[in-house]
Amino acid sequence: MGGLWALLGIAWLAGQGATPVEAPHIAHDPVGVALRGQPITVLAQISSAAPIKAVTLHYTLSKDASPFKLGMQSAGPAIFTGTIPATLLGNAGKVSYYIEATDARDAAAETPWYTVQIKGAGDALPAPAAITTPAPAMGAPADTNGASYMGAALIAGGAAAVVGVGLYVASRGGGSSDGGGAVTNVQGTYIGSKTILLTMAGQPATRSTSPVTIIIDQNGGVFSDSLIDGNVISGTLSGGGFALAGSTSASNLVSTFTFNGSVVDSRIVGTLSGTARSATNSGTYSGSFTAGK
Repeated sequence: MGGLWALLGIAWLAGQGATPVEAPHIAHDPVGVALRGQPITVLAQISSAAPIKAVTLHYTLSKDASPFKLGMQSAGPAIFTGTIPATLLGNAGKVSYYIEATDARDAAAETPWYTVQIKGAGDALPAPAAITTPAPAMGAPADTNGASYMGAALIAGGAAAVVGVGLYVASRGGGSSDGGGAVTNVQGTYIGSKTILLTMAGQPATRSTSPVTIIIDQNGGVFSDSLIDGNVISGTLSGGGFALAGSTSASNLVSTFTFNGSVVDSRIVGTLSGTARSATNSGTYSGSFTAGK
């Protein structure tokens, strides 16, 4: 009997000294709005003390039903991508998803459920008339819903690749409309962040995230000096959306960008595309930006 207790004591001491297995970490910016008829591409950055064995995207139109499962594919160092097919979203008003990651030790982690609102192209706001609400003062930083250092959720059109593609969002929202078609409550200062993915020929994709400020004035003018760092670009709000374009030369690259944004429920959501050229190479930009009052 004494020998049994000794063995149990040794096992208990060994258990006390065991190092807990740390689960993988999932960095992900949730997708909030998608365009009906287009697939939804979800990106995540996964880090772990052991090699990643599998990353799975679970998605469903109803949480009462068993979700579909899709293996997410590597899109660069620690970056994984999966696409919810457009065929599932034809008549849907929303789709929910979460991400699960498992490493070589079978340690696992998963995100909460996220819900994406599906909007039709015909839902775009009417062209703005006079904007009458006074512009608010500088707003507080936008709630990024746990956004990580990698802005990892993009809404993609067609069967485009994750990087090197111009992306577009069309959505309803962003203020109210009176009977005469005027769009109100959109002017002001919006604060948020942008994430840019750069793919140069023959090189892995690189990513960067930085803050942005976008101003919409009472005449529907849209201005930003941080979408392209150090450059002021401007455009005009039309139908609840805008397009801003510009270029810059830095780090031996000549870069050209186009930013497509929409005002959605007092927030700006948008995507970017562009090209990069050096003396010996060329590449493309893609990414997303979001900001709130």
